[in-house]
Amino acid sequence: MDEPEIETPDPAELPEVCRFIRTKTAYGNATGYEGWQRGDSSTAAYWCLQTMGACGPDDQLVEPKQCRAERSCFARRG
Repeated sequence: MDEPEIETPDPAELPEVCRFIRTKTAYGNATGYEGWQRGDSSTAAYWCLQTMGACGPDDQLVEPKQCRAERSCFARRG
């Protein structure tokens, strides 16, 4: 039995998010990898590795659509 090929998004098409943001959905789900960096999930829980909580060092919510370069605590992946 052939398994269906899972399409993965081009990393260049995904928004750049802070290197300290984490979510369990980053490892995939039943339908495959969909690019958690877009922040499209309505059920994903996110946390910051700097605070180990739902708020970052700037006391703002940890969420892919907010953890971007405009934020004072943002750190690029590298």
